[in-house]
Amino acid sequence: MATLVHKQAATGSLIGLALGDALGYPTEFNDVATIIAKHGPWRELPLARHAYVSDDTQMTLALGRAVRTAMDRGPLVPTRLLRPLREEFVDWYQSPENNRAPGRTCLTACSLLKDESRPWQDASQIHSKGCGANMRVAPIGLIQGLSDEQRAGAAQLQSALTHGHPTALAASDLTAHAVRLLAQGAEPAGLTGLLRSYALENRSHYHERWLGDLWRRSQDPSPEQFIARAGTSAWRSSTGSSTPCAPSRPRATRAWRRGRAGSPRRPWRPGCCASCSSPTSR
Repeated sequence: MATLVHKQAATGSLIGLALGDALGYPTEFNDVATIIAKHGPWRELPLARHAYVSDDTQMTLALGRAVRTAMDRGPLVPTRLLRPLREEFVDWYQSPENNRAPGRTCLTACSLLKDESRPWQDASQIHSKGCGANMRVAPIGLIQGLSDEQRAGAAQLQSALTHGHPTALAASDLTAHAVRLLAQGAEPAGLTGLLRSYALENRSHYHERWLGDLWRRSQDPSPEQFIARAGTSAWRSSTGSSTPCAPSRPRATRAWRRGRAGSPRRPWRPGCCASCSSPTSR
């Protein structure tokens, strides 16, 4: 029964992610007032006759394929995940289907990742905390059998290949944790408290096994101070404050509960914060 419930959660999450992105695609970069003026209440948005698979859905699928490839070869470890993940991101970057207005951060980082001699940490956009990495992380939270260290490390690694700012790492970690909790049956009403506890426990935990020396690209004197710098923003999303892509947003948790959303992005994302609303920060 547990396996069946988990499969239903995974199927609902990924289908809901694609549907949510398709529904919200026409509203991207509009604030809430503009969306309402153009389309009416967001709950009544019609699905376009030719719905787009968004860039976020494309990258979610790329991450899912990379994780599957890595785990077909053995337990999920950074050395096993890195190569297929890098290849999937580069393939996405070079695909003719990559024409859905992706963000500058993803394009810049993936272009640099094409050079196989370049350490991935040098391709990472260390100052970017846009929400592009957070949008694609759901598959990590849906994998059964991962330890907390594997889930957090993989979530942060997939972020770091493009978005290297500690806020982006922390937001991806929190969202993957939220997905895991909800897939296991956690009640949305209790999610904020669970995320707050997780954030407090991990706010200075740098996953060196997964991130290597990424922190050295910043101005911080130590890896612990580097990752803790997210404490003023992404880690605080667990309190429900107004921060980039807070996974504890009530609309997001209600959608997850119905199995109709795979990431806290559309259609409530536009206008939620400066990072999310910028077409270049992603």
